[in-house]
Amino acid sequence: VSPHVVEKIPPRCATTAGISALKASLIAGTTDTQLDWSEDVPFDNIGVNHYNMYRNLKPIVSTAGLVPLSREIRGDLTSWNDRTFKRRGVTYYYAVTAVDGAGNEQSASNSPSVEVPRR
Repeated sequence: VSPHVVEKIPPRCATTAGISALKASLIAGTTDTQLDWSEDVPFDNIGVNHYNMYRNLKPIVSTAGLVPLSREIRGDLTSWNDRTFKRRGVTYYYAVTAVDGAGNEQSASNSPSVEVPRR
């Protein structure tokens, strides 16, 4: 019997060309949002250079015409916190895209939402 190390490697966009398992949740006691795509990490033959995060007041099915909330999420990360201002009592929708070393942006992820409590 020989011991061996088994690594838990997340799936790499197994179901779509882009991230399909983005999760969003409010951080307790704040209006900050935790965004996580570790269950569906993208893969690209050139490599993921960075991620663009988008936020809107309606579900995001395409990023056309939207300005990213952040373009500075490192390619080796699988989560990010949105600490920007959010109005209370409003529902926000998010989407993330991976950008490769050649500047190609994958399609938008699923679009989970969070509702910021009134208080």
